[in-house]
Amino acid sequence: MAAVRYYLDEHIAEAVATGPRNRGIDVLTLSGAGMLGASDREHFAYAYEEGRVLVTYDDDFLRLADQTEEHAGVAFAPQSRSIGELVRGLTVIAEEMEAEEVEDHVEFL
Repeated sequence: MAAVRYYLDEHIAEAVATGPRNRGIDVLTLSGAGMLGASDREHFAYAYEEGRVLVTYDDDFLRLADQTEEHAGVAFAPQSRSIGELVRGLTVIAEEMEAEEVEDHVEFL
């Protein structure tokens, strides 16, 4: 079973990556992936190809998840969530689930 790995959408503060990383969780930011300026579909495809759960506030990704047979998973949060709440939610998912359990699912933070 593989560990959950994350890919943060451009709207998620890079500070959100720090907490999970400090706990040994693999987090890749959009800028770290060199994906600035890519379309939502490109981000979604990249996350799938890399086996990373896409972390986002953008409900367009909920539609993409609904329209796509296979994806690595989406961790969706309302914009009202604080950085601390996001870090806690992402940490719980990574500590309690395997990557295979998140595939093709949307986890709400």
